[in-house]
Amino acid sequence: PRPMTAIDSEAYIEYLRGRFEWNKRTRESLFESKRMFEGITKEHPEAALGWAGLADAYSVLMDHGHLSSKDAWMQARSAAERAVSLDPGLAEAWTTLGMIRGLYEWNATGAEEAFAKAAALNPNYATRLHWQSILLRTEERYDEAYANLRKARDLDPLSLGIRVNFSGVLLDLRRDKEALTEAEGIV
Repeated sequence: PRPMTAIDSEAYIEYLRGRFEWNKRTRESLFESKRMFEGITKEHPEAALGWAGLADAYSVLMDHGHLSSKDAWMQARSAAERAVSLDPGLAEAWTTLGMIRGLYEWNATGAEEAFAKAAALNPNYATRLHWQSILLRTEERYDEAYANLRKARDLDPLSLGIRVNFSGVLLDLRRDKEALTEAEGIV
């Protein structure tokens, strides 16, 4: 059985609420998601999804400038590694490790390995597609980034982060009119 199944349904509902807050991407909602994931990890330290959520909260809080990168990077990495150790079959945890390795450790090979594991576990995890596309864009692999973001947007059309990055990759590809149309659909 997967580690998350070892906890009660109330904890899982709290996890989903944490993801809801995390997806809003405001300063307040990100800190609220962090608080919620911390609560899960304290109540259920064996819950890999709780640790994966906490890693994502730290990652985005750092990325948006709400936490010191020095402290948040270590917290995100520690939580992601804990999630992987608890459940090596959890795409969410491998996705976060991919993001950390690629964008914060500048280890493209390690990032690609983590993203490949996440893709093998869940090819339709929109956050993996989104975050992998960010790494692809830094490597100027725009066609691959576009393909990932197109699929991520199809899987999660309400995600503001995915939509913003999709608009950005359209600009990278010099498809300005499509980028403007996409951006107008965000607001």
